[in-house]
Amino acid sequence: RLNFFLFALFILCSLFLLVSRYTNGRSQVSEFDCLLLKHVCWSNPEEQGKVDAWIVDQLISQTETKQLRYLLLGVFTRCCKAWKQEDGQSAEGEEGNDVADLVEILAAKLGAMREQQRTVKHSLAENIWLGEDEAAAVAGHLAKPLEISTGQVETLLRDALTLALAYKEKVPLYVVADLLTEYWNDFIRKGNIEDVKPLGIKPIT
Repeated sequence: RLNFFLFALFILCSLFLLVSRYTNGRSQVSEFDCLLLKHVCWSNPEEQGKVDAWIVDQLISQTETKQLRYLLLGVFTRCCKAWKQEDGQSAEGEEGNDVADLVEILAAKLGAMREQQRTVKHSLAENIWLGEDEAAAVAGHLAKPLEISTGQVETLLRDALTLALAYKEKVPLYVVADLLTEYWNDFIRKGNIEDVKPLGIKPIT
């Protein structure tokens, strides 16, 4: 019986999203259409407010950038392992492609977030199923997280571009440690001692 109820709820939610997409004249469902699910995803009316708050929280969580930073830190770690200190030479391998792929991902993410910043108020206000006050409230909740996350992605993209250029130009690793100190410190603290030991010693002149 529970499985049937969940399946029926899934179908109902899907129909809500499709109807919202169609009546708003869009070819795709918007993430903001999910705000309508507060009208169906509850067992009693008192739960509607909690469901609404949870959906808004999920929209805000989409602006988080922790996973992107983990990706960049992972690529940085692989590059460090491939680097050779002597004469600023770096090993050939897939690390350069990994950095390039991540730069592409971050650039696309930054573009999408800037576009969302620009259009979020309009997208919410134009949704015929959202009241004016509700649309304004959600836009207000999203504004600051979007602003913060956009700045964070800009920083991540700048760091990724720095890493890409340093790896391509075979910059000495101690210079990279100065340029990307936060990632270097993380690599030193958490890296395998056998990977860390040979690296990062600045030549004494």
